[in-house]
Amino acid sequence: MKRDGPTNSSNSDHVVIAIDEIERDGCKGWSIVWKTIGIPGGDWVLRAERVQEVIETKSEDGILQTEYRTWGTFGGPMAYLLDWMCTKADIVDRFKDWVDGLKKEAESVEHNSTP
Repeated sequence: MKRDGPTNSSNSDHVVIAIDEIERDGCKGWSIVWKTIGIPGGDWVLRAERVQEVIETKSEDGILQTEYRTWGTFGGPMAYLLDWMCTKADIVDRFKDWVDGLKKEAESVEHNSTP
């Protein structure tokens, strides 16, 4: 959702298209997918989807952990332009920043919360 805009979906530039319970290697979690909307020219010009998965796992010593994965897919003529303009690495870096920020926030809440 927009960082500097309204958080309700009627004014957002993204829309959630799927929320699914998933299972991988016997571990359960959730997958959330959203797509970008409101791009001038519509989906024909650029299609962008973002997937996020959160899965509860156990470490070898039995401690519960959370596995988080995220990726994006792009289609349409603008996707080729993004690749040609060498912005692919920047997009990957911003996804990594997102993951690092989420991890930092989750760990600070986990260690600073009181039962």
